[in-house]
Amino acid sequence: MSPKTGKDLVLEYLEENKGKSLTVRAIAQALGLSERIVRRAIRELRREIPGSLKITTKGRMQIITYLGLETEAPEKEEAPKEEPVKKRISEEELRAKRLLAILEGEEEELL
Repeated sequence: MSPKTGKDLVLEYLEENKGKSLTVRAIAQALGLSERIVRRAIRELRREIPGSLKITTKGRMQIITYLGLETEAPEKEEAPKEEPVKKRISEEELRAKRLLAILEGEEEELL
């Protein structure tokens, strides 16, 4: 079995502390890793397991909350569909349409 990577260690630690808010520094100290390795692992986990981590920033400090593997990425809300805009017809276009209708026999007289 190959040795565990920083990402594996961070994921295990986050699973053990599911729902708790932790700083990068606290995770690094608990695991004996550098903060840089922890930040890289967090970045990779966010990419690989979307929606599993909630990350907030206070000043320069990142607060990580692990939500779990079964969490799905939040769905984007669909924008409400806009009703089609009715095209404004100029007087000339309106006259031309009426004339065309008369010529084609669809309308008997101009209004």
